[in-house]
Amino acid sequence: MLKHGRKMSEEEAKKEIEKIYSERSKMAEHLLNKWRRTDILGPSISKMTESQSKRFGRAAIAVSNQEKVFKLMTEQTYSTTFGNSIRPEHMLRAVFLGAANSHRGDIFTEYPLVTTDDALFYIQATADKTLRGTTKDDRLYETMNPWYSGEEHYENALGTFALGPVTLTTPTYVPLIPFSIRVTLGSVADGGGVVAVDDGNGKLVGKYIDTLNSSVDYLTGIVIVAFTTAPPNASAIGTDLGLSYQWNSELQETYWDAIANPNDPSSAGWWATVSLELKKIRFNARPMPLGYRISDMTQIMFETTGLGDAKGYLADAIAQEHARARDYRALAKARQVALTNVQKNWDCNFMAAGEISFKSHAQRIINVIEGIGSNIYDEIKRGGINKIVAGAQATTYMKNHDLWTDDASEGTAKNGLYRAGSLSNMEVYTCPAQDYLVKTNELMLVYKNPVEGMDTSIVFGNLTEIDSSLRYPNFITEGNTATVEDSKVINHKFVRLLTLDNLPY
Repeated sequence: MLKHGRKMSEEEAKKEIEKIYSERSKMAEHLLNKWRRTDILGPSISKMTESQSKRFGRAAIAVSNQEKVFKLMTEQTYSTTFGNSIRPEHMLRAVFLGAANSHRGDIFTEYPLVTTDDALFYIQATADKTLRGTTKDDRLYETMNPWYSGEEHYENALGTFALGPVTLTTPTYVPLIPFSIRVTLGSVADGGGVVAVDDGNGKLVGKYIDTLNSSVDYLTGIVIVAFTTAPPNASAIGTDLGLSYQWNSELQETYWDAIANPNDPSSAGWWATVSLELKKIRFNARPMPLGYRISDMTQIMFETTGLGDAKGYLADAIAQEHARARDYRALAKARQVALTNVQKNWDCNFMAAGEISFKSHAQRIINVIEGIGSNIYDEIKRGGINKIVAGAQATTYMKNHDLWTDDASEGTAKNGLYRAGSLSNMEVYTCPAQDYLVKTNELMLVYKNPVEGMDTSIVFGNLTEIDSSLRYPNFITEGNTATVEDSKVINHKFVRLLTLDNLPY
């Protein structure tokens, strides 16, 4: 990992990234405690549950960014902006509720920005050498290669089976370690099966081997294998001869060419190395405006009839709409990402599937979802499905499963995107049907790494809210509020779509 032109150690890299996120987390906790003691946000924060702490922490940072904007205003700017409009305390409440009521950060990843040009940091481990089937700069957990680390190696197609002595092509790495040699017979794709091993004294032994005419030169790597008979499955597995072995990693020259490059261990050598790369993705936060309109007569009616503060109600309405817009924009982006991957269909017709009832057939839906998660796991060697955004009818179908659990944390309100429950260990959120978001019979399947928050599909960076207004002579005030944010796709493989066909509703 490089920083200021210097390669950092693994420990330094970890400390660097931990410092970044620890400071952001401590900031959220501190600001949450600060706003908890105010009349503006205290009542809302007091209702916070443990599961909402991260979401409310992000909201507290957004509110504090908004407070900084207010502090930069002069008295003239302040009176012009808020002369007969939403007051600063209303705006702070709108910012907090808009961020706290959004589920975007629960399904994807939300990163609280500090400036409009803030950056996202995360670490990934990569291969530092092109070696034994692994390419330099490959992400390690996306590369399936059991031979990259260690001194063991396997090579295919070093010879062709025949009765009598066959000299194999000299292996890549020498000298060889006694008792580690295994001769294989079989196709290159399958790796082959072991038909002979060395005895530690330069001979090969095995049921089908002529030991006297077979030999291993551990220093040069020359292997001669003599078959007396063909293994019974030789015709089925193929005629390629391979070699599995260990090379001597204790020799200095196997680490690097100390004579030709005495000061550059990376110049040669057979030892694999891992590099930690600090990835930096810069956000370009831009405003997402929402207009509002309120008349003086509406305000007078509220105040004279005891209904309360009309501007406060308006601020809450703005907050709720921004929360919904956050969620819907996130799902629209996620759908665009999901459409670049393979889509799946599931037939809900239990009779066509040979099931005895609608409910019994619904029990299979988890296998279908986990099968899609398995495809993700096979493709990039990690991941699965742990978040689901479902259309209303698709949610109703999942409730037939024995492992469905309702979620009552949001009460009975079903407004916009809401947490509906869980299916086995997967969180389920319900979204109103919309073709460009989630259709009523669709499931948007998402993976978000519960341990590493930046190992996710999409990251949304949110800075603050801004507000401007203008009062017209006809006793009407019009204005705009805007949330300042940006988003970045991190891994498009983590979002998939599943369509439920022939729903009975």
